[in-house]
Amino acid sequence: MEDVLQDAEVRIQHGDFESAIGLLQNILADEPDNPRALADIGVAFTESGENRKAMKALDFCLKLEPENVEALEAMGCSYLRESEYDPARRYLEQARDADPGNASVLRNLSVLYSQIGLQKESQECLQKSYEINPHDYLTLYALSFSYLNSGDGEKAAETLSNLLEMEVPEDIRALAEQQLVRIQHDD
Repeated sequence: MEDVLQDAEVRIQHGDFESAIGLLQNILADEPDNPRALADIGVAFTESGENRKAMKALDFCLKLEPENVEALEAMGCSYLRESEYDPARRYLEQARDADPGNASVLRNLSVLYSQIGLQKESQECLQKSYEINPHDYLTLYALSFSYLNSGDGEKAAETLSNLLEMEVPEDIRALAEQQLVRIQHDD
């Protein structure tokens, strides 16, 4: 079972959500109260846009393990993607409080804060996320937009240049290159 869970988690990391969901459904058919499989399938559902399915799995996981940071974060992200900002904030802040050094939680909390108009808090979360994990391209990408929104095109360009030196998915690379051209053009 452990090997199958690890395989599903690798598939999630590589964006292969459909096959990960299939593996996790097989695990949950045998072990419906496996918190790790529930959290993982919740993440996979969230990432594949099936937020309501994610919420059901994550709710069950959180009944079993109320402090499961991965499940709290995924639940917050599911609500965020549904534009339900109050529960999104509650879950993401609870995840941050449970694991203040989790760069992913801080990045997602930053996105939420930005959506609800808390720009200073958003940028603080991104900065901390970047300090914890300077190799997370999603944080760098979000940080570049935060700098742009605050009027600091120079820092935004520097951040995008750093991102482009990393190995990143082609869609992110293309977006970062386009944004960098726009910034340089505006100078």
